[in-house]
Amino acid sequence: METQVSRADLYKYKTQRNDLKQHADKIIQGIKKIGPGHAKRAIWELFQNAVDLSPSCEIELKLSDNELTFSHNGVPFTMHTLDCLFTQVSSKTLAEKKLDREEADPIGQYGTGFMTSHSFGDIVKVSGTIQDEPEGDDSNMALGHIKFTDLLIDRSTQDWEKLCDEISNLRKTVAELLNEQPTFDELPKTAFKFGFNNELNKKRAFDATESLKVILPYVMIFNDRLKKVTIIDNQGNTTTYIKNEIEEFREYFYTREVQINDEIKRINYLKTDRLTIILPLDDHPISDKYIGNAQVLPESLPRLFLFYPLIGTEHFGFNYIIHSKNFQPTEPRDGLHLNSENEKNKTEELANQKLMQEASDLIFSFLENNLSKIQNPHLLAEINFSVSSDDTELNKYFIEFKEKWSSKFKTLPFVETQTTRISAQQAVFLSNVVINEASENTLKAIYNIVGGFYENVPKSDLTPIWTKLMDDWNILDIKRIGFADIADKIQEKGAIESFNNPDLILLYQEMIRKGEGELFANRSLLPNIKGQFRKQVELSKSVDLTDALIPLADVINPKITNRQIDTDFLLEGLEFENFGRRNYMELINTSLDEHIKENTRSANLPENYLACLIQYASIIPKEDSISGPVKVIKLIEEHYGLELSSIILPSITGEEKDNIDIRKGQNDLFKVFLNDISDKDTELTKEKLEELATVLKEAFNYADVRKIFLRYDVYPNQLHELKGIPNLYRDNKIPEFVKDLYDSIVEPNNPIRTKLAHSIIENIHDEMKPIKALELTSDIEARFFGESGNEIHMENNPYRSYIIDIIKNFKPDQGNNELYEKLFPATSRNKSAILVQLADGDASFTILSQHETVIKKLAGIAGHPNLEEIIKLGEDALLRKQQDEIEMQYKKKLGNHLEEVLLKRLTQNINAKVISEQDGQDIVVYVDEKPIYYIEVKSKWIETTPIRISRNQTLRAHQNPNCFALCSVDMTKYTGADKYEIEKIENVVDYMKFNIDLSSKVSHLVDIYENAHQVDKFSLDGDYRTLIPTGYINGGLALGLFENELLRYIEINHTKSTSENTSEN
Repeated sequence: METQVSRADLYKYKTQRNDLKQHADKIIQGIKKIGPGHAKRAIWELFQNAVDLSPSCEIELKLSDNELTFSHNGVPFTMHTLDCLFTQVSSKTLAEKKLDREEADPIGQYGTGFMTSHSFGDIVKVSGTIQDEPEGDDSNMALGHIKFTDLLIDRSTQDWEKLCDEISNLRKTVAELLNEQPTFDELPKTAFKFGFNNELNKKRAFDATESLKVILPYVMIFNDRLKKVTIIDNQGNTTTYIKNEIEEFREYFYTREVQINDEIKRINYLKTDRLTIILPLDDHPISDKYIGNAQVLPESLPRLFLFYPLIGTEHFGFNYIIHSKNFQPTEPRDGLHLNSENEKNKTEELANQKLMQEASDLIFSFLENNLSKIQNPHLLAEINFSVSSDDTELNKYFIEFKEKWSSKFKTLPFVETQTTRISAQQAVFLSNVVINEASENTLKAIYNIVGGFYENVPKSDLTPIWTKLMDDWNILDIKRIGFADIADKIQEKGAIESFNNPDLILLYQEMIRKGEGELFANRSLLPNIKGQFRKQVELSKSVDLTDALIPLADVINPKITNRQIDTDFLLEGLEFENFGRRNYMELINTSLDEHIKENTRSANLPENYLACLIQYASIIPKEDSISGPVKVIKLIEEHYGLELSSIILPSITGEEKDNIDIRKGQNDLFKVFLNDISDKDTELTKEKLEELATVLKEAFNYADVRKIFLRYDVYPNQLHELKGIPNLYRDNKIPEFVKDLYDSIVEPNNPIRTKLAHSIIENIHDEMKPIKALELTSDIEARFFGESGNEIHMENNPYRSYIIDIIKNFKPDQGNNELYEKLFPATSRNKSAILVQLADGDASFTILSQHETVIKKLAGIAGHPNLEEIIKLGEDALLRKQQDEIEMQYKKKLGNHLEEVLLKRLTQNINAKVISEQDGQDIVVYVDEKPIYYIEVKSKWIETTPIRISRNQTLRAHQNPNCFALCSVDMTKYTGADKYEIEKIENVVDYMKFNIDLSSKVSHLVDIYENAHQVDKFSLDGDYRTLIPTGYINGGLALGLFENELLRYIEINHTKSTSENTSEN
């Protein structure tokens, strides 16, 4: 008989089933939604449930290949919290969310967040205790507990009815446990064992455990009640995290230590009542002036915490961690409510916005005061908030938030340059296009170049970092430079000497690779071979030109080298016009036309032009192939004192038009050389005669060269004058005396040697006409005796002496008598008639009237070859004798005159003696037989001959500075008939000058004279004399003034002593 169920019981059953269905559906749907993000959150749900309401929590996490065991010493289960675990309903007792939490406020246990723990497995074995709950307000009473082990929670089904049955069975099991007697012994740990259903569960457990290495130390800092965590991995390795209970406050921030096994991790942070901000600083700076070294927080580390990480904030946009117990998180705990269209979230959004602003201000203040004391400050400069997500309202918040951060950060000295730290608004940054995907070497090269232009760029290793930071900041008033800016700066430099070639090449290759090749067309960036920057279109590529040709072109026509690109910069991606030999030659010829005219000399050419032209004109196709013109040019090279290496330029076979034709260069070089030679005077021609002849002879071996040489006056005659070759004649063995006679008689103003080619070149040209000696002597004899050769008129014949000399050479005892008779036939034929005429006349009578011995002497002298010089020397000697005699007369008359003057004025025994001794003194004045004054007398007879005194006279003047006079008589101006027989001193008094200060003028010669004539030393020797300047003589005293000076000297220096001597007598 069936049992009847009352309607009330049925209703109760149905409603309970409905409630369980809601829980089951929520659990099934929740577990279905578990993804990678939830899996990351799962481990922290376990931590939260363990720490919640626990005064001092210690956790152990053990991992094996089959399961994850999570145990803790936290608050045990109550009937309420255990049932919340079964149904996944939060145990939180707060009626509503608080905007301002207290540290002791529960976070909530075993709610929907706990469902994420099934990332590690669908079946969980739970062990622990069920503790009694205190009744009323008596919280100090002892509470009993009932232990249980491996209570199985199976979430593997997706059938709600089965899951409802699972929950009902769990409740029945608990009800049965509660019938047991509670105990009061020590509480065991609460443990959760997650068996891995599959590899995904295992992987998630392993990943979660691995994440603890990064995140756990910060969780321990934010959760004061979490004291210790022990992790045992599947290899049995144990890692223990123990938090130091002491919080250290330093001058700049707070520090707390977490010991990880034997290592200490120090975490530095700022804090207020509402906020804790982790500073990514280690406190082991390299020097005392720093307070810390900035670090990069791990990418896997969330940046926002509400005691535990808000998974999903790993890329929030800054390198700080912000924790606030008052954060209002989103339901998935992956972020904060910050801005939305949902009005119901406004309260939480505003609360979070305020907290974020407070945190920002705290960070700003710290950086303002301490940034200069932190190493690697750029690591604190990240601003990369997401402003382009699908959530428009959230974007609005982050755009404004980013503006606040970037506006502040750009004023702070984050940027390290080579010399200092500056703010971003003072700095210059490379644009991303410049450095993007650039190799390390290219980046270094770009930095080296840019660093030469700007002092305020970040250090080289920081350049890419700052470029990214500036792109992330995305503010307009920051100076960024791109390839165009760099190109402008390079162009301003103008030449490659300011750069390192490899650096520049790497930069240019990067510009080409990134499609910036147009810059080379618009700006002068590419170096020619001289290092000057040119635009791409202004440059060409050398083809078939040897390197040796380039230096020549740089001098002869710089347009060639100006347009030749440096071969190092023939970069892939840049095209250049070819520049070959024909182009080279055309520009060389253009320069030659400009610089070399018919009358151009080497001195008219630019510096080094001649040497380069010589090298160009002597280009040869191979080592042993030297043409005739090149041989001539090599001699010209020697003439200019140059030693130039030959340029070998192999011919291009089959393409004659592509070879260089140097003939124009050769011909122009010959012009310059011949013009230079034509300017040489006779001395230089004589000195360089052999050298010149060598060049001329070589040139005349080649018809084309000879044609050019024949146009110039470069051929030496016998006077070493340069003439044109048509104006020269070959000397057909003409005796020198014939040429001399011809010059004296026929053309005194046009010497015959000017027409005669020098013997060194007389055979150089076959067409040169000869001149014979008989042609010249015929002209000479025509002057002697008329055109007929028989007009003998010797009495007034102007050539009488020449005729007599020729006749003398007809004598048989003369060596050339036969040559003379052959060359002078008319003179030989008329010799007798000439001698007869010479015997007549007064001069002959005068000579013949002399005594026989005199006539013989005259005949002997007349036959002397230097007759005129003998007569001249005799006349000069006679004249000097007369001058010496008249000078002695001056001395005697002057001495007598001065004696008379002194006796009239003085009473002493005074006389003036004239002393005639070689190299002695002319006049000496004596007082009482003692010499007191010396006078040297010199006369001048020729205007160009100065007055001189001997060595001894010079020394006498020096030794007697106050009593020596030089008397000079200038007879060159005397016009009297008694010039050589002066009777009275008054006749020449106007031509006399007395100089009494000679001593002061010759003192610099004394040492020389005193050390002269020393046979055992190097010394002055010979009859050296002291020259007296005419100007000095002319400034002397007249005779009357000298007499007064002489009297005054005697009165002052000798009158007194003389008077005393007289009185004694």
